[in-house]
Amino acid sequence: MPVYYTLRELRDRLDILDPLPQRPQPPTKITVTGLKLAARVQWSRVEGVSGYRVAVMSTNNLHAPNELLWIEGDETLNCVWYSGDVAVTRQFTVQSFKRSANGEILFSDFTRPFVSATTKVDGGAADSAPAAAPSAPISPATSGTPGSPGGIDTQRDVSLA
Repeated sequence: MPVYYTLRELRDRLDILDPLPQRPQPPTKITVTGLKLAARVQWSRVEGVSGYRVAVMSTNNLHAPNELLWIEGDETLNCVWYSGDVAVTRQFTVQSFKRSANGEILFSDFTRPFVSATTKVDGGAADSAPAAAPSAPISPATSGTPGSPGGIDTQRDVSLA
C-alpha cells in the first residue's frame, strides 16, 4: 500500500536526512569614514559566518563593482580601502558569507542602502590613525605607508577594475 505525505511532512523528513544550508544574515549597520587617501569601512558582527565581502563602487551599480575585498573571519569588523594618491568618492556595501560542510560558499544579501565616503588628499595625522591602538609597539620594519614594502595594505583578493 503506498504511503502519502503532506508537503510539510515530506520537507521535515528531508530536512532530517540532509538539512539545507541556510544563508547568513547581512550586517545590519555599516559606516564609512573618509581618511587621508583611504576610507575605513566598519560593520556590525554577524554570528556564525566565515567572513565578509566589501563591495567598492564608483556608482550605485552593484553588478559592476570596482573591487571586492574579502575579509576572512567573523571577528574582523572593519577594513581600510586605499584610493591611491587622489581624492575620490566611492559607494560601499558589505555582505557576510559562510562555508557549508561541503565547501560551498553561501552569501547573504548586500546591505542596503549603500554608504559613501570621499577620501582626502590632505589631512592631519588623526585622519590616518588606526581603528584601535596597537597591542604592541610598532617597529620600523612593520610601519610605513600604504603600498610601501613595510606598509599596511588592504586584503584585496579580487580586483574587478
